[in-house]
Amino acid sequence: MRQHHKWFVAIMLVAGAMPVAGAEDGRVVSAGLFKNGLAVVTREYTLPGPGAHRFEGIGAMVHGAMWIEGAPGITARAAMEQMETESAPGYGALVGKRVQIGLRLEDAGVFEGILKEIPRSPAPNFDPYSRGMYLNAAISARAPSSLFVVVADDGTASYIQPDLVAFVRALEAPGVALEERPALYLEGSADAAYPLAVRVTSVARGLSWAPSYRLDISEPGQLSIAQSAVIRNELEALEGAALSLISGYPSIEHAHVLSPFSPQTSWGAFFDALGRDPREQAQLAAQMAFANVAGGGLGGGALPAAPAGDDGADLYYHPIGERDLGLNASLAFDVASAAAGYELVVEWTIPETRGTGHPYGGPPAAERQEADIWDAVRFKNPFPFPMTTAPAAVVRNGKFLGARTSAWANPGESTLVYVNKALSVRVKASEQEAPGRAELRPGPMGAMKSEISGALTLQNLRDTAISVIIHKELTGEFGASSLEPAITVGAQGAGRFNPSSKLTWELELAPGETREITYNYTYLVR
Repeated sequence: MRQHHKWFVAIMLVAGAMPVAGAEDGRVVSAGLFKNGLAVVTREYTLPGPGAHRFEGIGAMVHGAMWIEGAPGITARAAMEQMETESAPGYGALVGKRVQIGLRLEDAGVFEGILKEIPRSPAPNFDPYSRGMYLNAAISARAPSSLFVVVADDGTASYIQPDLVAFVRALEAPGVALEERPALYLEGSADAAYPLAVRVTSVARGLSWAPSYRLDISEPGQLSIAQSAVIRNELEALEGAALSLISGYPSIEHAHVLSPFSPQTSWGAFFDALGRDPREQAQLAAQMAFANVAGGGLGGGALPAAPAGDDGADLYYHPIGERDLGLNASLAFDVASAAAGYELVVEWTIPETRGTGHPYGGPPAAERQEADIWDAVRFKNPFPFPMTTAPAAVVRNGKFLGARTSAWANPGESTLVYVNKALSVRVKASEQEAPGRAELRPGPMGAMKSEISGALTLQNLRDTAISVIIHKELTGEFGASSLEPAITVGAQGAGRFNPSSKLTWELELAPGETREITYNYTYLVR
């Protein structure tokens, strides 16, 4: 087996022209797609002989995540360069050619002359979660043009607003035009064995995937589930690239920073992005990345062991074969399907409403109507790989019922998908403080103990029985309940001044039945 060496690239931005032995194109041979707009992309280049060779399609790579595999002594350089292109799309091919420009204004004449300039789009700011960061657009040092500039035969120049232009007519063949593109130069050592295959791997922006699930519950007690994927390619055209869909939580600290090796950035933009706090984007990143969240802890008992393969238990690569996909093109396809047993449940979640301004979040005996109650489907992940966080649509007998986010679930782990609001199940929650507070410790650091009692009322207005799951967040020391709950220690732990916990009840309600659950707990007040 051929020995490959990995060499981290010294960054040298080309300022001017250099001798080039040939001009070839690299090819994406493989890519692992994350769900957050990033991909681990491997490109292959062939150096036919000694000297510097120019390639296109180097991508906009993330800082700190690029390496070269091949023979020792490889030098890599990058630059934005003016390259000749035939019949370039858009107005760019008409620069330097004779044109006629008509306006949208009534009785306006036609401007004829040599097109010297066309409007340019502003440079992207490379915000980590804006669409602009994915595009192969150059950051220009000069201010972008905002006018069509046409020079007539007598030398007079006309400056035309783009929104006033009705048409641009070419009066001569465009021929060869110049276009600014990123270029990569690779040079091997003089004593290397040629032709030399070189692979450059980087984490790049613009190639990503979005998963979704479809749950068919037409058959009672047995559902069919299908996982689908959509790939969108804003990187470069792919031909026969081996693609993999990645599930997990990628730790890419500098995902918001474009590498200074990329010719689409500058030192100013690099240091500006490097100095920003990535936590500014944390909330959006959490929605887009792969949240490793158990399905509400509803399975009961110990969780099944996750399969630990070559990728580890919490990072899963799902290969989908070699694919062709053009630039700015999308691809939708089925990934896998399976069957599983399921049950329909109604879930009622009661959040902790005690605020910082009042020890109980409201006056004593305050009652509140809780509307956060859902019909849901509970089942165990039937796939031999993890279910990633994704929208899950639920259908029955060909009718769409709803689509909500399904959380990460390991193989065999119980998970729950919401379907729609349970409007025919009436619920009410109330709490009341007992008169008087027992003083536990006198003095400025003393505390008093409040006795709190609560009641949960449920009424089933349906003509069928329902299974109900109730979750209640509780701050304080739990006492007792008329129906024994399962208790999970909360984020504040059991050793805090007022510990937090989650109470979970499961019960059955017959058609038309009304049920009340009572509970009590203590809460310490300083």
